[in-house]
Amino acid sequence: MVVMRWGWLFVSIAACGRIGIDEHLPSTSDAQTDGVIDAFIIDAAPACPADMTRLSASSMVCIELADRGPMIWLDGKAVCEAAGRRYCADAEWVDACTNATGLVQMTGDDYEWVAEMNGGVAEKRGAADCADLGSHVITDPYEVRCCGPML
Repeated sequence: MVVMRWGWLFVSIAACGRIGIDEHLPSTSDAQTDGVIDAFIIDAAPACPADMTRLSASSMVCIELADRGPMIWLDGKAVCEAAGRRYCADAEWVDACTNATGLVQMTGDDYEWVAEMNGGVAEKRGAADCADLGSHVITDPYEVRCCGPML
């Protein structure tokens, strides 16, 4: 919440991410003015960056609209992290594949890496459809698509 009061700026951000009125602001009776307070309330709803979309209506996670091309698993992980993002968890990838809009070639092209990896073998999704799950050694290249939080 941003409330401007004759030169004073009070800012309060609620834990839920909404910027709104702080109940602890001075009342008009506390004002050293003629009792007039100019207030501006700004709602800052979280949103995905322009190159991403929300996994689903109930999710606070974004997924990239297009993959970044084929990479070995570790290189893809590093690329996502360098962008302030991460690999999508398998469940997130499936959620996006079945619910998100605007995604480019999520299926029918090639597999995409997901976050689950154990002992040099990682999961991959989507060569045929949203349910297509496989695993492969992390040293072979597959498509990379990153996830990240709404901003």
